[in-house]
Amino acid sequence: MRTRRQELEREAGRRYEARWVELLSSEETLGFRDVPWPMFSQPRSLEELSEAKVAKFVLSPLHAGETRRDKIRNALKRWHPDRFGRLSGRVKEEEKEAIEDGVGIVARCLNDLLERESQ
Repeated sequence: MRTRRQELEREAGRRYEARWVELLSSEETLGFRDVPWPMFSQPRSLEELSEAKVAKFVLSPLHAGETRRDKIRNALKRWHPDRFGRLSGRVKEEEKEAIEDGVGIVARCLNDLLERESQ
């Protein structure tokens, strides 16, 4: 029997994936809160982004059949600053710094996780 928490986590994972599809197929202007951050609850500010929350989301059992290393690598494909940069032209000027800082936090977290998996 699934617990309520597992259901909420699965729903968060579905929303995250759906939001990425939507984001990549639209031309909408982006603010910090429009970005599908890799966390179970979307942060309202940069201060709410944390390495622990990102790791919990990325390494969750949501992505069945993938190794921990695969989960991290797949997340890095989205969050590497060079890759994420393709969306930067759509970011609201007044939120550009916060989004760039947030992408940096996520990328560093994922790189740290990958390094730990390699040891």
